[in-house]
Parts: sequence; structure tokens; C-alpha cells
Amino acid sequence: MAEDDTKLLHDIFNRLGSVYPDLTKNATPFNNGNNGVVIDHNDGTLSKFAFSYSSVEGAAAAREDFEYEWAMLKLMDGVTFDGIEVPRPIGEIQYLDQPGADVFATYRMTKIDAQKLSVPFNEAACFYNMGRAMAQLHQGLAPLADAPALRRWREHGDLIPQLPFMDEDTNKTLAKGNSYLTANAMTGVHHGDYHFKNMIFDAQGRVIGVVDPAFMSASDNILRDFKEIPLKHRASAISGYESVTGKKLDPLLVPLTDLSRVAWKMLITSKSDAAFLNPAHKPEFDRALKSVRDLLGFTPS
Repeated sequence: MAEDDTKLLHDIFNRLGSVYPDLTKNATPFNNGNNGVVIDHNDGTLSKFAFSYSSVEGAAAAREDFEYEWAMLKLMDGVTFDGIEVPRPIGEIQYLDQPGADVFATYRMTKIDAQKLSVPFNEAACFYNMGRAMAQLHQGLAPLADAPALRRWREHGDLIPQLPFMDEDTNKTLAKGNSYLTANAMTGVHHGDYHFKNMIFDAQGRVIGVVDPAFMSASDNILRDFKEIPLKHRASAISGYESVTGKKLDPLLVPLTDLSRVAWKMLITSKSDAAFLNPAHKPEFDRALKSVRDLLGFTPS
């Protein structure tokens, strides 16, 4: 954790301790994010505190998101993931109203302890293991797909949209890709925030835990979880995924998922401000488009 982040975490923790001494007794600061801070009770459990918002809209959204995250922990409680642990909920949400701490609620959960590596760090092996854990998570979550508590991840229309500011050949590729992805996408439940910082590793570098289910949802394309895997390690992660499922992933599905994600980012950005298109999206889009064209065997006219 960067020095500034560490200082901020300790400042927040000290404010919590001054306002809620009973809730922070014998605890130490653990980590913080955009929407809350986590403390370690040093007894095998953690507590997460949700930050307050001054606006009515912000407060309502924060409460809805915090309650959803808690609901996901409860939904997964008792589910087995073939060696992958997830935090287990303890008790219920406690709502807080004392001024000065800038938090409005807390919940408690079990802690999954990471282990110090006993082998040299190997990036390829790390992402292979993340791929394995992703498959184990998808398999364990699959029976929950129809649970009423789950949010439904749906695009605003097609999985891969048409882009009116792009040329005809580009939109032909998008249309062809959309037809293929719609017919072949893997449905179920995805984690939604599947990246390195949400993994817990053992001494051999294997993933033993996955945390932070705040964006978990029923999905028309669970391979969206590959979006945070760096391109240079995609092959390793896909190999790990296949080692669990016992079958090869269709080589088009992950590249089409990349194209879907960046095409929607570009379309939404253009609708919010027609005069502005984030220049950072274009190289990402061009790379995803070329990858899909190569696999589809589509040659622009």
C-alpha cells in the first residue's frame, strides 16, 4: 500500500476509534477503498464500514450498494467452491448514526489469511491459478443464477452495439461478432471485479480465496471476469480455467467479450457528450477489433 494510502487508512481508523471505541476495540486498520474501510479484529474476523455521503442521492446509492454486497455474502454462505474460500457473513448489518466518523453502517465477516510465498513469484503461474479459481467460482455460483437477490447484468441492447460514428466495415464486424457472441456466450453468475487485489494466495502461489462480491451478478456472459486479466497473461489464465472445466474455451469468446466491453464504453461516452470521445478507448478498441477480425477471418471491403 502506498504511503499516502496508509496514512489515509490510519486517519480513518483513528476517527472510527474515537467515535465507536466498542466497535474498534483490539482492532487494527486493514485496507480501504472508494466506498469503505475494513478493520481487522485480530480474531479471524474483519469489519467493513461504509462511507457516508452528504447528498440524498449519494447516500441512497451507497446504502443500496452496501446492502447488496452484504446480500451477496449471505447468498454465498454455505456454497462450496472446490477449495476456494469466500468471506462468510457474521450477524447482520449494523447501522450507525454518530457524527464525526463519516460512516453509516458496518458488517462483520470471516477473514481469509494470505500466506507468505515459499516459492519465487511467477507471474504466469499466478494468472494460471487465477484462471483456475475463476472457473471454480463460476461453477460454484452457477446454481445461484436465478436467486432473486442477484442483480441482473444486462447490456442496454445488443452484447456488441453498433457504433454510428464508425465506418460501415467496422459495424459489419461488430454485427457479426454480436451474432456469434449472442449465440455462444456462457451464462451464469460472474464476480464482476475479478482482479489481483481481490485474490488470496497460499505459500505456493495458489488462489485459496476470492473477496469483494460487490459487483457479483447474474450474467449473460460470465467471461467478463477476464477483463482485469492483463493481455500478456490471458493465455495462462485461460489455460487455468480450462484445466478446471476440462474443455477448451471457444477462442472467440474472450476477444469478443473485450470488444463488447470497449464498444459499449465508447458508445456511452459518445452519448453523454457527442463532441467528446475518450481517446484512450480508441487504441483499445482497435486492438480488440483486429483480434476479432483475425479470428473471424473477416476482411474489410
